[in-house]
Amino acid sequence: MKDLTNNFSSYGAHYIRFGLDYPHIYDLMFGNTELDFSLYPDLKALSETSFGGIVAGLKSFMPDESDKDVMIKAVNIWASVRGIVGILRQSKWQGKQAETLEWIENNLEEYLEMTTFG
Repeated sequence: MKDLTNNFSSYGAHYIRFGLDYPHIYDLMFGNTELDFSLYPDLKALSETSFGGIVAGLKSFMPDESDKDVMIKAVNIWASVRGIVGILRQSKWQGKQAETLEWIENNLEEYLEMTTFG
């Protein structure tokens, strides 16, 4: 089970790092924009695959749960990782990063294990 937890946390950490390292692409794919995805099918597919990866990963941890419960947990995790990307980016833009946020950014896998499975 620990390997599954590590893999899932690693997946989330990669998503967060992508949002920090490539903010403009991240905003196109996941931001609250009025982007017409029909004009950018590749971006739409990547965005949908990201959320689908969360759902698929959770099914390994929640094999006896209903699809509804898995989706609720997936939305919660999706909101959390999207939120932490925004919080970390904003703290960098403001030129100040609290010690806790610095720890989170430098320990994403551990942070995700604590908040997702702890």
